[in-house]
Amino acid sequence: MGRRYILGAMDATGPTLLRRALAVLQAKQYLAFYAIPVYALAALVPLLSSWLHEHGTAEDVLGRASAPIYDTATAPGLLAVGVLVAYLGVYTWFRAGYIRSIVGRVHLRPQSGAQFLSLLGVYTITEVVAGFGAWALVTAGDVGVGTLVGIVLLAVGVVLMYSDYAAVITGLDPLRAVWRSWGCVRANVALSVVVALTVYLVGTLAGTVLFVTADGDWLQTAPLLLIYVLVMGVVTFVADIVMIVTYVHSVETGRLPRAR
Repeated sequence: MGRRYILGAMDATGPTLLRRALAVLQAKQYLAFYAIPVYALAALVPLLSSWLHEHGTAEDVLGRASAPIYDTATAPGLLAVGVLVAYLGVYTWFRAGYIRSIVGRVHLRPQSGAQFLSLLGVYTITEVVAGFGAWALVTAGDVGVGTLVGIVLLAVGVVLMYSDYAAVITGLDPLRAVWRSWGCVRANVALSVVVALTVYLVGTLAGTVLFVTADGDWLQTAPLLLIYVLVMGVVTFVADIVMIVTYVHSVETGRLPRAR
């Protein structure tokens, strides 16, 4: 289906928010095959970065807190920096196309250089937050501190959860996109928290199963990683649909004032 149908399904005078999300999900279900490889980048590159940091077994890498910026900062090197820069660039490029594909026809790239740079700024902020989180988890002295760090990271993730949509759909710079995201969260607190907790809990469960079943050999762990990526790719695809419809609905109904 094209852009005209999808925006019609998002019409503020149309069905309820849930029915609108279901309509878009039905019309765009084929984009799950786009979402999965994009998610694979977000899941596998940090593992590669962590492996470059310590060259550990699969069990070692999966069991440590890692983030590309943190791993690069603590063990800098040309390869580590190259992986980080390439990851941010490639992920931003295809994630922009993916978001555009949900609200319109299929795209494989950003609309413009300005959109790419704005989204790159958003993901740089996200990666810096993840880097600080990894550092805090590594240096945490006990389980209680680690739990607190996890709660803080989840809260910050909720604040940022609409920022990439704001950058792509509304065309905002990174800082205004983050502020816009916070505004959308405040306008949809219950839904935003439910979506964030659902993705977090499913991810935690899937990650725990992956860690428990990994025996240290990367070759034997690879099929489990593939299953993990497939499951979480589909989960995040559904979450993206719900959040994008929520973002657009909030703008159309005036719950989220138009960006200045």
